[in-house]
Amino acid sequence: MELSDADEGTEGATADAAPPTPTRDAAFQPLEPEDGRRSDFERFYPDAGSPLRNPALLGGIAAVVVFLVVVGIVVFGGGGGSDGDGTTLPKSSTTAPASGPPKAARGPGSDPDLAPGTDPTDRFARTGAGLGAFPNLGAWVVGRGVWATANGHAALLKADPAGPNLVSVADVSADVEAQVTVVTPVGGAGIAFRVVDADNFWLWTVTPGYGTATLVRVEGGKVSLAGNSGITLVRPGVVVGVHASGGTVELLANGVVVKTVTDPSPNPGAGVGVGTVGKASGAVFDDMVVKAVG
Repeated sequence: MELSDADEGTEGATADAAPPTPTRDAAFQPLEPEDGRRSDFERFYPDAGSPLRNPALLGGIAAVVVFLVVVGIVVFGGGGGSDGDGTTLPKSSTTAPASGPPKAARGPGSDPDLAPGTDPTDRFARTGAGLGAFPNLGAWVVGRGVWATANGHAALLKADPAGPNLVSVADVSADVEAQVTVVTPVGGAGIAFRVVDADNFWLWTVTPGYGTATLVRVEGGKVSLAGNSGITLVRPGVVVGVHASGGTVELLANGVVVKTVTDPSPNPGAGVGVGTVGKASGAVFDDMVVKAVG
């Protein structure tokens, strides 16, 4: 059998021959958004273009990263010593106290000031309409919405159009440390504290559409925004928490204080719970831990 020219070239190739250069399929094209849709970044900053296609923007981002790294080395690496000209740098707030090392989180995103299982904890390990009772604290009382427990979770099955939706445990303490896992982070879902009734309470919520967490205050049934945490990782299983003591309220995400606010006129509400603002159903919660500190 005779070989064609192509076969002869293949048959006569030596081990030292350079391998063929891979070529890109002419039909290959980078994926683009369907129907002309753009990312949130491109919609909010139309003149910048995609952050991955704009060399100037990439350069700016790189410069910011380098700057933050240098600042971190100077401030945190210096351990609060002298900066060389006699000025004393402030020590990082994460410096271990003299009494011992900093407390370790007891779980992913857990507040180190809380001890799940030791402090009153509700894992919602039951099934039924309503939420039943919070172990060692008392009955869950529905303010608005249709709530139920199933598969070890608490869920808002149907939102009340009048909103906001709330279920809480009364008479815990206005000064409290608490956290809850938001299994399904529906926008506006979060932990309620200083609950007086269904029309008066604070709610620390997740806002996944904007990558942040938002504090709202409900007074007389009216919802007002009281601030947000800036860029915060919000994904399924995010843990939101609160430390409320007098006029100071620390707000936590994944076990870290991300915002501190002043409550100029703390209400006498001693209830704690979960809730949502907006009309979306489907919020799912788990593993709530509560400790009265007042």
